[in-house]
Amino acid sequence: MASTSSTTLTPYARWNSIPDDELTLNDIQECLIPASDDLWVVAACADRLVNDLTLQQALLDLGLKRTEAAVERSRSVWDKSPN
Repeated sequence: MASTSSTTLTPYARWNSIPDDELTLNDIQECLIPASDDLWVVAACADRLVNDLTLQQALLDLGLKRTEAAVERSRSVWDKSPN
């Protein structure tokens, strides 16, 4: 059976195939940043708990960044509602 290289996997499948202890900043750049599904990216960031502080910070920062649009939409609705 032929092996599947990481270049033929979707970013979602590749992300899910990487063990926490093998995760790198490059993996975040290649798998999460290009992904268009903000909810999936936020969940992927929250799902990982790694021992590398720099890597964990990058995951938290990206997760927060990808929630900004939802927060802004919520604020917009709140500002337009009669209080």
